[in-house]
This record gives sequence, C-alpha cells and structure tokens, in this order.
Amino acid sequence: MTCSPCKPSPHVRSTRDTHPYLVSEAELTRLYERFKALDRDGSGTLSAEEILGVPEFAMNPLASRLVTLFLSDRLFPRDEEDTSENYFDREMNFREFVQVLAVFHRGTPVEEKLKFAFAVIDEHGNGEISGADLLSMLKAMVGQHVEDEQVAGIVTSIMEAATSDDTDGKKPRDRITFEDFCRVLERPVTDGLMSID
Repeated sequence: MTCSPCKPSPHVRSTRDTHPYLVSEAELTRLYERFKALDRDGSGTLSAEEILGVPEFAMNPLASRLVTLFLSDRLFPRDEEDTSENYFDREMNFREFVQVLAVFHRGTPVEEKLKFAFAVIDEHGNGEISGADLLSMLKAMVGQHVEDEQVAGIVTSIMEAATSDDTDGKKPRDRITFEDFCRVLERPVTDGLMSID
C-alpha cells in the first residue's frame, strides 16, 4: 500500500488567506492534522473538554483562563447564531484554532503577541489590567510556592513600572492600559519569548 501525500483541505486553504504570517501550506496542513486528532468526537470543532484533554496544555496553571479566552469573543468574533452564554459551552473551529496558535508563530507581528498576552491577563475583558487581574494571574502561576506578600510586592512593582510615565498625576495608578503594557513588555516579546518553533 502506498501512501499518497496529504492534499490540503479547503479548511487549510481558506485559513491560509487570513493568516499571511503563516506562509507555509505545510504548516497549516500539520495544524489541520493536529486539529483533527484533538477533535475526538469528530464534530469539526474543539470543545473545552477536548482542549483541556491535551496533557501539555492541561498542566498549564492558566489553562482554564486560556480556554475561556479561546472560546470567548475577545480574540475573534463569534457567529451570530452562537448564543451560548457560557464560554465552556462553545466550541472552536479550525480557523479559530489557527488564529490562537498563530500568535506564537515567529512571523506574527509583536503587536499581535502583545494583544494576546494582554487579553490573558485582562481577566474581565474591560481593556485594562487591574492589580487584582495581575494578582489573580500570578497566584495561579506560582501557586503556593511564593508567599502572598511576595506576590503582592511583585504586583506593586509591575503596576509602578507600567504607570511610571504618569508625569502629570492624572492617570489612575491602579490600572494598566494596553499602551502601558506594550511599553513595558515590547522588548521581551521582540526577543522571542512568545514564539514557538
């Protein structure tokens, strides 16, 4: 029996048009094969349960927050007929799967990576990161390994660094805007800390 080369599906071709920094059809074909393997029920979409079923993903302390973000309308618009109130009742199609993973591609513009990172921390999706948002994320990441006072100190330092350009005293010091976030984090993201090969 000979194995014929995998032909790109229509899903791969249409998705490629919307992601110019994913230039390789081979990359998209590999992603589609991975998507199909994760889609255990064969529905053509990924549920929260299927996403959390990936062991490497499930062990991430932010897994639940990430799944909520992936399945919300904060990263990409939802179909009008999707009336699910609970994000965990929604499912992700292949195009959305690629949109999420495209953030980590080396060719993705830095601003796209920063938007994603900001959305992960902005737990309520209100366009600002509060000290409470940061505290919640950091506690999830460090668990019981770091004392609460130390985590609070880290949050204070981050808030001060992010709002340090407040020369006229008019800016609220307890909120980080996307512009503040970009100013503080552009260098680490530019240096490849949010890329996978």
